[in-house]
Amino acid sequence: HGDMGWLEARSGWRTNPASMWPDVRSIIMLGMNYGPGNDPLEKLRQRARASISCYATGRDYHDVIKKRLKQLARWLHQESGAEVKVFVDT
Repeated sequence: HGDMGWLEARSGWRTNPASMWPDVRSIIMLGMNYGPGNDPLEKLRQRARASISCYATGRDYHDVIKKRLKQLARWLHQESGAEVKVFVDT
């Protein structure tokens, strides 16, 4: 896990979601492309310039993805009346 020891320390959350939310009944897992619209490797070909990793130049993906998930959660709640919780990178 490299420098991300929390991944191993919190692995139980991924195998037992009820440890985070005891009332859980169903899980919807989504993926979202958060990459830039252009090829980020193109900057690496410009050796005369320094480059910053694309993940560090944009908005924090946690905020972007959570906002979209909350929109989906509101819709799910309106359609079904179900209680919905949103988690990002949990």
